Amino acid sequence: GNLVALIIFVLIGIAAASYRGGGFVFRRVGLALVMRDGRLASQNVAATRALVAWAPTIVAATALTFAASPSQPTAVRVALLFGAAVAAASAIAGIVVAIRTPQRGLQDRIMGTWIVPR
Repeated sequence: GNLVALIIFVLIGIAAASYRGGGFVFRRVGLALVMRDGRLASQNVAATRALVAWAPTIVAATALTFAASPSQPTAVRVALLFGAAVAAASAIAGIVVAIRTPQRGLQDRIMGTWIVPR
């Protein structure tokens, strides 16, 4: 259902982000994803950066989907809901970082990347 659609959407986004080390959008708007030393980020780095950005959403959606199952024991549901809350909190932290420093998001800090003009 919705979880499968989200995962497919994310996988397409990660694949697109890995295109030439920054994705289709960056190239179209004159931006590049680079490493500390100024080299273009590799496809693997760009894909991992996209995965880091999407990870909280994937974890939260997965946990909520499984927690909603009435067949889950209460302890498992509580653990899944806690995991969803932690994932949501990390997503919110990422949003706060992006608002405070739009030139460098949390995924860039984690991956050691910068978005720069081409």
